[in-house]
Amino acid sequence: MDLSATILAGSYYESSARERLAGLLDPGSFVEILPPTERCRSPHLAQFGIAGAFDDGIVIGRGLLDGRAVLVAAQEGAFLGGTFGEVHGAKLVGLLRGAVSGAERPAAILLLLDTGGVRLQEANAGEIAVGDAIVALLEARAAGIPVIALLGGRSVCFGGGSLVAACCSGRAISEPGRLGVSGPEVIETTIGVEEFDARDRPLVWRIFGGRTRHLLEGADLYADDTTSAFRTAAVALIAEAPAFHAPHLRHQTVNHAGRVRALGGLRDATEVWQRLSLPPGIHDVSDDTFRAVAAAHHRPRGDAAPAAATRAQAFALTTLADGALDWQGDSWITPDGVIGGAVRTEQGDAIAVIGLVGGAPLGLDACVTLSRELAAITAEAPGRPILILVDTIGQKMSRSDELLGLSQAIGHVAQSIVLARQHGHRVVTLLVGKAAAAAFIALVLMAERVVALPEAEPAVLSLPVIARVTKMPLAELERVSRTTPVLAPGLEPMRLLGAVQEVLPAGPTLKRRLETLLSAAHLDQPIPVPAARPYRALITRVQSLVASV
Repeated sequence: MDLSATILAGSYYESSARERLAGLLDPGSFVEILPPTERCRSPHLAQFGIAGAFDDGIVIGRGLLDGRAVLVAAQEGAFLGGTFGEVHGAKLVGLLRGAVSGAERPAAILLLLDTGGVRLQEANAGEIAVGDAIVALLEARAAGIPVIALLGGRSVCFGGGSLVAACCSGRAISEPGRLGVSGPEVIETTIGVEEFDARDRPLVWRIFGGRTRHLLEGADLYADDTTSAFRTAAVALIAEAPAFHAPHLRHQTVNHAGRVRALGGLRDATEVWQRLSLPPGIHDVSDDTFRAVAAAHHRPRGDAAPAAATRAQAFALTTLADGALDWQGDSWITPDGVIGGAVRTEQGDAIAVIGLVGGAPLGLDACVTLSRELAAITAEAPGRPILILVDTIGQKMSRSDELLGLSQAIGHVAQSIVLARQHGHRVVTLLVGKAAAAAFIALVLMAERVVALPEAEPAVLSLPVIARVTKMPLAELERVSRTTPVLAPGLEPMRLLGAVQEVLPAGPTLKRRLETLLSAAHLDQPIPVPAARPYRALITRVQSLVASV
């Protein structure tokens, strides 16, 4: 058996990133962009005593798949869990942008995702890179380029990587592959072992494993653990890739709503199989299973809200009222903390308002409501500016929500915001409180511009949590955070990196600035480009290389 045949028949899970690419692509066709000889490694790891890799844990390039030109990015899970850092993320973002800007567009982009999420030693830069990658990915899809995720690596696909996967045209997963926003260790650390016992390996696979993810539509195809099987799956997914447009997103919204209505509260895949009357091992579940009950999932606006959410609504009203922006008609808020309504400028221009407030977590119910309302805005008020209010502790840490596809639902919210932008809606986020992790990516980084109040508290994770996860001394993390915005939590580091473009106190100045950004009178004026990010030069370089290969 020759080498290529050996790779094709071998375990995808056990293979390295380059071995996977060698088996997926036509023999001899792969051309790597920024190979290890370029020594393109992270500038931040040495201060932690961590040796860098000359490709920073991601291999990018161009090749052929069944004779058709494709672009590829393969994460190396053996290096820091395939996590997104500054250089790692810039290579992926540059590849995705280059796919659209190049003279010859590829037949598809293959993402071999093998990642634990954001690299916590470069937390802020990694999270920003995930947000930029999602926007670039969706721009590629809008340009007609399928983007396919292949999930079966050692480091699986958690955190921000799961949102990238959710935004792809299609996904193939094997049983060793796992997919979710918050990993079992994170849930156990945050909520407690009663919510999730991370040592219960069968439970981990029943919640996050490939069989469950395919059963619940988090993956389109279920593949054997061989490179050959993933190659076959990639070819099939490219051929069947859906367009990125409003009808497809509305279809997804209906599916998410139906899934939550039919299966909400279940905590194990065995309960799902029983509820759906499906024996374990059956993987083909029709969309009709969930669509049939979707109409029943409806949360009337104006339900009694928790006190914290009511206070947040009052704060939002005070922030926006009695000046440039006034509430137009009734505002509403759900028990999940989703706020909505409309405001108008002094010139009478209407602005749609949507958001998550009161520190509420971003869970399945909130995602369904946000996606539904965003779809309604784009359908019923074409071109209307959208203001997103954000005060959330982050994604909901819940075994049940993870089981039922929280990564899909959050990814769907991100897609809905980007689609609105692509359809001519100006989208601005006003960060009024906390924003962390996946909720920060979806509700903040998807906007064209981010304005924050001085008391806003964006963060990936707190330094004590980062210390527990990375096993690094807290004192060391605190020392490094004082010298670089890449790691430090808080508003100023995010402003320095360009994720937050303006910081303004509540009052007349804020109201006037929001009017400038959102008023129809200014829609023909482009929003200024955010402050230069540390990795912008590398993104531009990769874009140029993609076009020239």
